[in-house]
Amino acid sequence: MNKFKGILLDLDQTLCNSEDYALGSYGKGEENSSEKKVYEFLKDDLKVISWQRFKDVYFRSRAEIKLILKGRGASHSRYLYIQRTLENLNCRFRPDLIWKATNAYWKHTIDNMNLYPNVLEALKVIKQNHLKTAVITDLTADIQIRKLKKLQIEKYIDYLITSEEADADKPAVNQAKLALKKMKLGKEEVIIVGNNPKTDVALGKKATIKTVLFDYDLLYLSSEHNADFYIKDFSQLPEILAISVPKYSHAKLIVFDLIGTLTNEPHLVRNLLTKLIPIEYKELKKEYELYKVDEISRDEFWKRLDVKDSVSVEKTLMSKVILRKKVPVLLARLKSQGLKLSILSNIPKEWGRELIEKFQLKQYFDAVIFSGAHKTKKPDPGLYKILLQKFPRVDPEKVFYIDDNLKDLSAAKNFLMKTIWMKLEEQDADFIPDYVISNPTELSNLIETASV
Repeated sequence: MNKFKGILLDLDQTLCNSEDYALGSYGKGEENSSEKKVYEFLKDDLKVISWQRFKDVYFRSRAEIKLILKGRGASHSRYLYIQRTLENLNCRFRPDLIWKATNAYWKHTIDNMNLYPNVLEALKVIKQNHLKTAVITDLTADIQIRKLKKLQIEKYIDYLITSEEADADKPAVNQAKLALKKMKLGKEEVIIVGNNPKTDVALGKKATIKTVLFDYDLLYLSSEHNADFYIKDFSQLPEILAISVPKYSHAKLIVFDLIGTLTNEPHLVRNLLTKLIPIEYKELKKEYELYKVDEISRDEFWKRLDVKDSVSVEKTLMSKVILRKKVPVLLARLKSQGLKLSILSNIPKEWGRELIEKFQLKQYFDAVIFSGAHKTKKPDPGLYKILLQKFPRVDPEKVFYIDDNLKDLSAAKNFLMKTIWMKLEEQDADFIPDYVISNPTELSNLIETASV
């Protein structure tokens, strides 16, 4: 049983070797350092200043900035280091040089850095097991976002917390507290992975969060690091997290909402049922919400609404739900392409089954999941987990989920699914889907061209 629900990841020298290019750090030597690239860029303007002199002044300037801004995100700013270096060399103020030299520094670092072995695979497994992820890192958001963009791991990262945003470097607990707030998790539900005992592990101890020390350069083999766990390779991380490494086929899964996506009317209760029984929508909605997750039975639902001839009302209601044009043709085409299909719908199980039979949809779908059959509803994560459990051989990154409700789509993103909004009307929701369509028939081309 997985005891963790989230993971806090350091970035530099944990996910990638970005500090290999910082002179005086892990270092690949002076000639390949970002500082040397800055000197070479400035050499014509520096004229009489040697590399040794530049290097000495640069490190003195860096120390001055770090002393002034101790423990703050800005204390890592290469803009400030280079500006102070030029000041200490009595150069005229040249904002163009400061800007270009700083970009030269980070361009060299970012162009050359790479993920450590098995990091990408580990991140994918972490997300496939539905853990939330947050990168917690010293430095400024501008630079760390550039690094993450280069590394192309954004689909596996839910949140980024920099010391600039948290207003404190590690081992101050600010970043961890902010991460937990964003993730909506408790400290006992997460674990920290980092490469530095003095910052990452010390942060964990201060915040009483479990820690993993990642030691790619084998610096702590014979030393006391005080971490709860020790790894030399990210392939060791799933075992610590008590998560499995799934084995997937090459199959793709297309998941459809039913009401409003495959059918013509998205508002089953508001626009149809309210016209059949003389009850206020607010009261009707309240009872319906209980019925569709099976908290009350079908008979109890109608009894609470004081409907005597429920059979006749249901028959009329079902007759007004119409399948969209060309949907059977679309479903047949998708099945002929070897795709797996499923329905995931917030509807009472009895009504859902009647509609499946009415439209003869069973022949197309490998699984049909109704909220009423599982006592939970979208966007609760539990229903999406049930969906994925029915297709254990399908990679969640190869799942396309189509719904007319943005809030229901939002949870699918956390399971790595591709989200497709069937836009029927404007909606207010703090969620941006991967794709937007206005008709299900647009799916064929979209799925063929989408990257997975």
